[in-house]
Amino acid sequence: MMRDLGYFNLNVRRISYFGGTKITNALFGVYYRIRQWNNHYYVEENYNAPTLGFLVDPDVYDFKMKANQALDNQNGLWQSLNGSSTSYLKNVLLTSMNQTTEKGKKAYTYQLVARASGPLYFYVTPFNYMNSRIYVNGKYIKTSSVNVFSAATLRLGDFKRNQKVKVKIVTNKSLDLNPRYFQSLDQAKFDLTTDKFKRNELKIKSDLNHDTVRGTINVKQPSPLLLSIPYDNGWNVKVDGKKVKVHKVVSNLMAINLQSGKHHVVLNYNVPGLKLGWLVSIVSVILFIGFLLINKSKDRLKKY
Repeated sequence: MMRDLGYFNLNVRRISYFGGTKITNALFGVYYRIRQWNNHYYVEENYNAPTLGFLVDPDVYDFKMKANQALDNQNGLWQSLNGSSTSYLKNVLLTSMNQTTEKGKKAYTYQLVARASGPLYFYVTPFNYMNSRIYVNGKYIKTSSVNVFSAATLRLGDFKRNQKVKVKIVTNKSLDLNPRYFQSLDQAKFDLTTDKFKRNELKIKSDLNHDTVRGTINVKQPSPLLLSIPYDNGWNVKVDGKKVKVHKVVSNLMAINLQSGKHHVVLNYNVPGLKLGWLVSIVSVILFIGFLLINKSKDRLKKY
């Protein structure tokens, strides 16, 4: 799921923060970007994200990821969550591409026009950032300290609608004249959606460092509550004290159905197989103690 949304992942156990966008930050409840410099911390950006639970459109149940199309997946996902056909990420207007050779590598120069005011993102897969260099209007874009050698979404900067942008990519990979490589987020339309989700978010009443999450929410009309928590059989959800069905959505997140009214929601995690594991351990200890007692009794009988 994280890979299909544009994050870099080395394998199933290691997923990087690199590749996140404003859409995915809102989805996963990332509030701030914090940087450390000279033993001080700096807040660089406030993403104004909702909490880990917010009301969405029932279209979320029909959304499916497409392989190797991270930006299209993000746009389609946001449309599903909003029940809208609005394009939040828009392909640029690609006017030309020039290919040359530079120090034994291919150099592609794209002339493009942004079709929305907001951040401009680049995504191609597979793509090795460690062996490539990217320049935007002549300025080198620093990728990441992480060795991204497969694929990840890269933010190229913020631009206004109809602004001309020149992107130069020096790489070993063969690229095409493809406007889908570059997509702009319509910041104004996106902000309207995050404001809506924040008005309809789960108000968390508990700490998030335990296996239980408690919160309240006021639902004006029946809607799914999307929970940006990885789906796992160990999660149980109760609404107003009654257990409800947990649905698997967006490849690996959770959602529950809520009716109109004010509700108290409790999520509780129990490790699958934990009770059985304890039972097996206790029985094993009892059998082991019994084995020791039997052997001890045999030794006493031998002495007599």
